Amino acid sequence: MSIQTSPRTPMVPTEAPRTAQGAPGTQPVPDVRLRRLMGVCAWALCLAVCGLILGLIDLILILGGKTPGWFEPAIVVTGLVGLGLAIAAFPMTRARQTPWLLLASSTVVFVTGIVLTAQAS
Repeated sequence: MSIQTSPRTPMVPTEAPRTAQGAPGTQPVPDVRLRRLMGVCAWALCLAVCGLILGLIDLILILGGKTPGWFEPAIVVTGLVGLGLAIAAFPMTRARQTPWLLLASSTVVFVTGIVLTAQAS
């Protein structure tokens, strides 16, 4: 592969780039980290949608005034911890196990929020 230089773009390849299979024009294989990031995004999306539903249920319960005094601070702390764990998984996608452990921890916190909601209603 020869490199062509010009004042605008200093290093432009002159032939078509080769993909992971080596033949020009074939589909490239996605990077392992990209697949891991897509998996983290899918898991976090499920947590976000379910957390939004749980948050709306909790809001209705709180506005109804039928919850004990411990419920509101407990559910807020639970939501913030779960959200923080899910957010922390994104910069850790370069690691192999860390994002999955963080998302699993966030899921455990979410299940704890479900249990708290069930006990309060």
